[in-house]
Amino acid sequence: MPWPSGGRSMRRRVKRLFSCAGEGVEAMVIVNSPGCIDYTFFYVTGYQHGLFEGAVAVLYPDGRREVVVPRLEASAAGPEVHVFANEEEKRQLLSPLLDVHTIGFHGQACPYTQFRTLQSLFPRATLTDVSSAVREARMVKDEEEIDALRRSGALAAEVARALPEMAEDADTEADIRAAVNYRLDRAGASPAFDTIVACGSHAALPHYTTGTAPRRRPILVDFGARYRRYCSDVTRTLAGPGEEQQRAHEAVREVQFLALDMIEPGVAAREIHERVNASLVRRGFSPLPHATGHSLGLEVHDGFSLSESSQVVLEPGMVMTVEPGVYISGRFGIRIEDDVLVTSRGCEVLTREKKKI
Repeated sequence: MPWPSGGRSMRRRVKRLFSCAGEGVEAMVIVNSPGCIDYTFFYVTGYQHGLFEGAVAVLYPDGRREVVVPRLEASAAGPEVHVFANEEEKRQLLSPLLDVHTIGFHGQACPYTQFRTLQSLFPRATLTDVSSAVREARMVKDEEEIDALRRSGALAAEVARALPEMAEDADTEADIRAAVNYRLDRAGASPAFDTIVACGSHAALPHYTTGTAPRRRPILVDFGARYRRYCSDVTRTLAGPGEEQQRAHEAVREVQFLALDMIEPGVAAREIHERVNASLVRRGFSPLPHATGHSLGLEVHDGFSLSESSQVVLEPGMVMTVEPGVYISGRFGIRIEDDVLVTSRGCEVLTREKKKI
């Protein structure tokens, strides 16, 4: 079923999409192609359950929407939707809903075969890619989205607090991952992505694939909670007792604090990344091999990054990760990652916990 607030907030989101798209787009079509889910469909519908493969949301500039769903998902969608049993019925339902000259489509999430289907459905219409408008609209979260992201962040922080205990009870990387995922499930969330647990030298690989290696420090755990479809993304590293790992951990923590202090409206995302890298180099470590952070929302990577190439200037309502790290190839890695909401006066850390890890 949709979120309790229902139509009003969804109508505002639809209007925001058209505002970002500019003049000339008479309607938009958001398609959940089989095997290629477009999370913008859930942005404009608020549906909490179901995959909705093959479903279509037709949007209009005044905020109205018409949703066409397969019979399988009719109960999850609730009332006031158009239900089809096969592709021919779907075509018949869509044709009168898009009797316009210019139709916007989300090209970034639309496979070529689906694009050709749209062309055949609406041969007299001009199809225009509104991917940049979708990205811009979804970058700034509304209050309902922020509430979901706060809860998602709080759930992840709760699990993060228990990491030392989970690690102590585990024998392997896989054991720790299973414990993390179990706690997320028990908390009413689900993993936002494949949980990463990297021990020892494996922690030097930023996107390591968790295996059955024995537990040894450092233990780097990168995980997130998905709550009401909204994602958190947290990394904690349990460093070893040696001076080198402790020094790296302290440097990463200090650099993260520096980045958090910079976050406020009007700051360029690129500047934060540049300052983080300069600070790491001054401390005797290499620049980051990845972005300092990325936006969060319905997707774990939800539209922009804190990177050298970013053109984004921070605004209130943006939510992102801040995740500096130190990676010593073949030896160890340290990363600390938290989720942050840009506020009118600075930022709010959504994954803050009482115990620093």
